[in-house]
Formats: sequence, structure tokens, C-alpha cells
Amino acid sequence: MFCGKCSLTVRCVFLPLNGISTFITTRYSSTTLNAQMKKLIDSKQFRHALDIFDKQSHAADDFALNMALKACSNLPDYRRGLGIIRQLSPKSLNNPFIQTSLLHFYSEGESTLYNFVQRTDIDEKVKRSVELACTEVCDDQAKRIGQELMDSLSEDLKSSERVMSSMISMLMKFGNVGQAEQAFRGIEHKNIYTYGVMMKGYNDNLMFEKVLDLFESLPLKLDGVIYTIVLSACAYLCDDRAMRIGKQLMDSLPSSLRCSDSVMNSMIFMLMKFGNVDEAEQLVHQMKHKSIYTYGAMMKGYNHNQMFQKVLDLFQTLPLNPDEAIYTIAISSCGQLSNDRATRIGKQLIDNLPENLKGSEKVMNSTIFMLMKFGNVDEAEQLVHQMKHKSIYTYGAMMKGYNYNQMFEKALDLFHQMDLPPNENILTIIFNTCTHLSNDRALQTGKELLRKMNQSYYNNNIVITSAIHMLMKFDLVNDAERLFRQVRTKNALTYHAMINGYSQLDELDKCFQLFDQMKSDQIVPNEVVFLSMIGVCAKIAIRSVSQSIVDQIPADLKASRNIQNALISMWGKSSSIEKSKEIFESLDDPDMVTYSSMINAYGLNGMGVEAVKLHRKIPSDLCNEVVHVCALNACSHTGLLNECRHIFDQTHHKTEKIVTTMVDCLSRLAMFDEAELIIEDYEKTNPPSSAMYTALLSGARNVRDSNLSNRIYKKMQLLFSDEKDTLIAGSVLLSNIYSSIGDHHRAG
Repeated sequence: MFCGKCSLTVRCVFLPLNGISTFITTRYSSTTLNAQMKKLIDSKQFRHALDIFDKQSHAADDFALNMALKACSNLPDYRRGLGIIRQLSPKSLNNPFIQTSLLHFYSEGESTLYNFVQRTDIDEKVKRSVELACTEVCDDQAKRIGQELMDSLSEDLKSSERVMSSMISMLMKFGNVGQAEQAFRGIEHKNIYTYGVMMKGYNDNLMFEKVLDLFESLPLKLDGVIYTIVLSACAYLCDDRAMRIGKQLMDSLPSSLRCSDSVMNSMIFMLMKFGNVDEAEQLVHQMKHKSIYTYGAMMKGYNHNQMFQKVLDLFQTLPLNPDEAIYTIAISSCGQLSNDRATRIGKQLIDNLPENLKGSEKVMNSTIFMLMKFGNVDEAEQLVHQMKHKSIYTYGAMMKGYNYNQMFEKALDLFHQMDLPPNENILTIIFNTCTHLSNDRALQTGKELLRKMNQSYYNNNIVITSAIHMLMKFDLVNDAERLFRQVRTKNALTYHAMINGYSQLDELDKCFQLFDQMKSDQIVPNEVVFLSMIGVCAKIAIRSVSQSIVDQIPADLKASRNIQNALISMWGKSSSIEKSKEIFESLDDPDMVTYSSMINAYGLNGMGVEAVKLHRKIPSDLCNEVVHVCALNACSHTGLLNECRHIFDQTHHKTEKIVTTMVDCLSRLAMFDEAELIIEDYEKTNPPSSAMYTALLSGARNVRDSNLSNRIYKKMQLLFSDEKDTLIAGSVLLSNIYSSIGDHHRAG
């Protein structure tokens, strides 16, 4: 048949009447059998259910087979159960419901079954079914049964490649990598399937280097599975070796695999991880048939490269129905963007979410964090409250959201309510929470969490880095140093945590010592390490020292915008304004941080006029709070009162920091009446700010006005009675004023 509209030739296949009859009868019989068995199983008539199954086994589908296995488990009838297992097709063996029933069957009356297995001639299929079930369920019981099964293997089955491959897969899933490697070495004749199982196991255990080691020693022709696994490992490693092997795989890819969905999608994501976005886009453009997984690989890649607008562009032009992964990535991108477009699309995604995805944990967790990023905390809390089953990832999304919204006490409250053991993500989040809070409760929680932490996390650099940051924030330097020494495999992040901590505590010599030790340990400093060292140089403000660090920064990192902005600031603080200008003028598209760094450098070097000129050139969409504060500070430190007033008047949204900076400027110039009028105007719509009164008091000290100082401090005592640190700092300023005018009695 030819269809003119779509220009497709359609072949119609007509079944003979008896074929249709057989199909309908079989389908009807299957449905009837399922209903009968479920009713009997629910009423605990297990023997009767098996009798019916035996009579109609020709009509049995996976549902009926699953019911039969449950009946065998409950009787227990091991011989009959093993007979049913032999009927299972490869597809049925991969059915998660059947795998769970298999494990229950093997674990019910475990010692009796074990003895039965020892006495019975168990064939390869039965052994593999147990291994598959244990692999999927992967709990303590599964591990015990799996071990017993391995111990009972006959010599014949030990030579079965399929049985041994299933065993390797099971051991890898249990995390017993050494045992799996031993089993792998014991296989005399390995085929490509065995290598694939081993590589996948390494991938699952995040041992990507071992994947590449095995790949480079592979003596067989590669298939699609091997290509997919190795490309995935290259994407995760993303180092020079991975990039070399990844390119080699792309160049040698057989034409037969260029139509493989899994291979091409792995290649796309690898290119995205390497930062080769254009090449990935070109590859997708050349693909004639794109699946939902292809679009997912692209969107995930855009997310990785922080190209969130492109994720939304692709999502809105998607020609296929989005699946769970697509919804999760799109919602995540909306959360990351948090602009008007993202808010609109995010709301549409929530409103139009298919029913079958409303129970998806991944989608719900992404939605929770998106709502948190939008500032819709109540809505996120309501969504969590409605969820029947909350996983560790749900708690993580909420805690991370509370942290983002500066609600650190709520993050700790939720952590203490959680009845699940913390994973890597939770540990990292709570250590960060404690770092931000820096109060007694945070200190106790952080120390207790560190004390109870599983020893395996001591080699997790992300967790340890967060813990070191926390300890340094609490000035627990000895504890941080002890923890640092306990880490056997240190990387750049671990060193950065210590260097950053020493810098915050102004132990700058230790920063340089640790930087040198890092190089001695042959650990290459990354961007964050150099950023910390640039910050240390800015504090020292010695040009020769600063230059020695700059000379060690690789060319690719010098092109980083973060590094360039930090160098502008560092040279400005080192009185090398020409070097700051040189870097600034070399940039084609300065961002907000670039502008604020350069304005601040001008201000520090007494170049207020140049700071004002640059401020006027900044595009309006790049003028944020930090830029305005830097410009006001530059005017304040160079006595440009009129320019300061003009910038302040032209700023539409006057935040607390902007108003405080203006008050500081006026106070430095002894314009106290004007400064107090600005404070009064601010307090008409905002609560009082202790920072503004401290700036006012500091200005009064500079001109030794004891009466004004006394009046301001008394007002501070009334307004900020709960801010002990602020009042202590204020009393010190007041005491300094009395001392400067010789009133030592009131100063004491």
C-alpha cells in the first residue's frame, strides 16, 4: 500500500484467521491465568496456584512466572521452583520483579535450600539466575547467597564463560573488585563479553583508569558495548590520556557502529565533557536518526558546560516526548538560571508534568531544588511534605536549598530529623552549613559528624575538603592539619582547602610552604589553588612575590576570566596599577567582576577620577551592587563627594551595602547631618543596620567628636542590644575617642 501524504510505502501483513484466533486465545488465557493465580496467592492457596500454573504453563507470561516463584518460596517447594527457573527467558531474567522473587526464593529457608542445591544437579541457567538476582538486589542477604553460590560451583560451571561473567558482574556490584579481578584472571579463554563485564564493573566502581588500562591491553576486536563503556570512562576522567584515547576511538569507529545510538550518545557526551561543544553539535547535526537519549546527552552536556540557555532552547524545540532524564535536566537548568525565562518554563514544567513522572524521585528532587533556587521555599517544603517516600537525595536537595537561601539553621534542623545514614552529598552539605553558621550549635554538629564519619570517606577529597574548610573557619587549625595528614591520596582540592584556611587566618607563610609541598608531591595546582595564592599575594602586596606566583600559572589558566579578574585585583593592591590596566584592556567583554576589580584598583591607588570615568562606561545590565559599592568606595577614599552623591542618586535599588558605603563616605568627610538623614530615609522602609551606625561612629572618631560618638553609641545600644560583637566594636571605638582627647577616665 502506498501513502501519498507521507511518501511512504506501507506493507500490510494479514494473519490467517486461525493465527488471529490463536493469538486472542493465548492472550485471553494469559490474562485469565494471571487473575486466577493472583487471587489464590493473595488467599495463601499456594499449592492450588501451582497446580493451575502447571496445567496452563503454555500461557504463562512474566506475571504468572513471578506468582509461581512466590508460591514456591512460601511452600517451600525448591524442586518445583528450580523447574520454573529453567523456563525463564533472558528477558524474564532481567525483569526486576522476577529478580526480587528469585532472591526471596533462594533466601527462604536458606540452609535447607543450600543443602538441596548441593545435592541437586544445578545447571548453568539456574546458577546464572541466582547471580543475576543477587546482583540486582545487592543487599546483605544477596551477598551471602552469592558467596554460597560461588563456593558451591562445580568445576564444569567454573569453565562456563557465561556463569563466570555473571559472577564477575555480581562481585563488581558488591564492590568486591579484587575478587572479581581474580575470577577474571582465572578464565582461560576470555571473549569480548567478559571484557565488557569487567570494564562495566570498573566504571560502576568509579575506577575509570582501570577501564582504560584494560582497554589498552584488549586483544580482541571491539564491539559497541566496549566502545560505549570506554567512551564513558574517557568522559568521566577528562584528562590528557582520556582525551587521547577518546580521539583514537572516534577516529577508528567502524561505519557499522556510527548508527549505534548508545555509542554515538556516549561520544556526544564525551565531547561535551572535553569542552568540544561545537564538535558535539556537529556530530548531532550529522545524525539522521536522533533518539530521546541523543537529546538527553546534548542537554546533559550543555548543563555540564553551564550553557543553561541552550538546554532550554533544545528542550523547547524537542521533536519527541520528553522522558524522566529530559525533565530532570530541563528542571535542573531552570534552577541554575533562575531568571524570568527559567521561572516561566519551570512553572510550565511543574504544571504539565505527566502523571507517571509525579512519582519519579529524580524529577521531584530536581523540582525541589529548582523551587529553592527561585526562592519558593514554602512551595518546596510543601512538595516534600506530600512525598510518601523520601530518599537521601530528597533530603540533600532540601538541605542544599536551605543553604542557598541562607537558612542554615533549617538545614541543621532537617539533618537532625533525618533517619538515614548520611552519604557523601549530605556530609559535604552539612560541613558547608556549619562553616557558614559558625556558632556553637554548628561547631558541635560538625565535630560530631566528623567523629562518627565512616573511615571510607577519609579518602573522599570532596568530603574532606568541606570538613577542612569548616575546621579552619572555627580556627581549629591543629584538627584541620591532623585531618589533612590522614588523607592518603591528596589532590589539588585538598591542598586548596588548607591553603585557603591558612589565608583566612593570615598565616601566609604556611600558604607558600604548602604550595611548595604540593609541587614536591607532583600535584599540579589547578585554578582554585592559583586563585587562593593570588589572594595571598594580594594580602602581602610585594610585587616580586606576586610575580613569582604569576610566572608559574600555565598559559591556559591565564586565559581564565577568574584568574584575570583576580590578577587585576592583586596588582591593584600591590600598587602596580599599570599591570591591572594592561590585563583589563586586553579583555574584549569585561564582566561585572572585571569592572568592579578595576574600579577597586583605581580607588586603592588614589585614582578616583579614573574610577568614576570607568563606572560611567559600564553597561546598565552589568551594574550590580558590587560595582556601585566599589565606585562609591573609590570616591570616598579620594574625597570626590559630588561624584559620590551623583552615583548614589543614580542608583535605583539602594541596598543596605550601598547605603552603608554612602554613609561611610559622608562620615569620612565629616558630613554627619547628611549621613544621618540618609540613615533615617533608609529606615522608613527597612530595619536599622548596625553597619551604618558603625560607619558613622568611625567617622566621629576620626574628628574626635566625643559628644556625637556618645550619642551614636547610646542609640546603637538601644537598637542592637542582641548584637554583642557590634556593641563591643562600638565601645572600643568610643574608648579610642576618649583616649585621643585625653579623657582617660571615661576611656577606661
